[in-house]
Amino acid sequence: MMSIDQLESDGQWEEAIKLQRHQIHNNNLDEEQYHRLGRLYQRLGKTGQAKASYRKALSINSLRPKTLNNLAVLAIEALDPKTCEDLISKALAIKPLDSETEALLCNTACELKLYQLDVKTALQFSQRQAALEPSPRSHCNLAVCKHLSADFQTSWILQSKAIANELNQATLGDPRQWILKPQGTIQQSIELSIKLMNLAFARLCIDTDCPIAQKLLLAGLGAKQSYWQDAQQKRTQWQGETTDKLIVWDDEGFGDTIQGLRWIGKAASMTKHLELWLRPSLHALAEKRLRLPPNCTLQLISTKTAPWQQAAPQTGLW
Repeated sequence: MMSIDQLESDGQWEEAIKLQRHQIHNNNLDEEQYHRLGRLYQRLGKTGQAKASYRKALSINSLRPKTLNNLAVLAIEALDPKTCEDLISKALAIKPLDSETEALLCNTACELKLYQLDVKTALQFSQRQAALEPSPRSHCNLAVCKHLSADFQTSWILQSKAIANELNQATLGDPRQWILKPQGTIQQSIELSIKLMNLAFARLCIDTDCPIAQKLLLAGLGAKQSYWQDAQQKRTQWQGETTDKLIVWDDEGFGDTIQGLRWIGKAASMTKHLELWLRPSLHALAEKRLRLPPNCTLQLISTKTAPWQQAAPQTGLW
């Protein structure tokens, strides 16, 4: 039988929750078990249950910096920077803090300051984080701060260093070799995909025609858990080849999808027939306002049938 840690690392979060809840039933005064349950709910996006579990852990021991940190992360995701700042300040005031925990808090504080567009303070937190724990995550935060400070060359170097460290490589070499390459766990595969995509953004700010950076954007496909869990989605993923039929589907936020619609004409030129699957609100907007290529038809996204189950090449509007 797999342990909770093994299930969590493998992305089997529902199964991990079942086992964690069973352990809590046998010992309901263990603060660490409630924290782990909250983390699992957080991974699944079940915010209310995550908060309740974290608060239960804090009711047993209010001086849990990692629990306060995770609540702060939930607060910033809920666009509540004040609550996030209060929680991080409280956690940083707890003494003593080991270097790993303090670096974690600096990471969240950096993300908060970036959200508040306070790049100078974000950079200070990222530098403090890197001094405490030189890691791919701290190098990525430094890279983002440098990028927002328009120091794109340094951002590219730091992003490359972060990815090389994560892959246990002396140097990164050609980063294209790592596009959509599975790592030890699903979470590690997702994190690498996001880092490669950010690396592409950094390079494109230096050279908009860089073929390496343009290819690296494909790493964004692996930023979602479903890509790694569904073999059919991976098999049918469109790679830019000419095809008889192509399905392009709406998988981003409203604004991002509207921006993504700009390249529908280019995609339509690569296929005999293009199906554009959109949510109802965007479907209505596209019907009224969007001038589609003659070989393109609109369809409503179905909650019962996934685009990659249609036996045709498909790609999301990302």
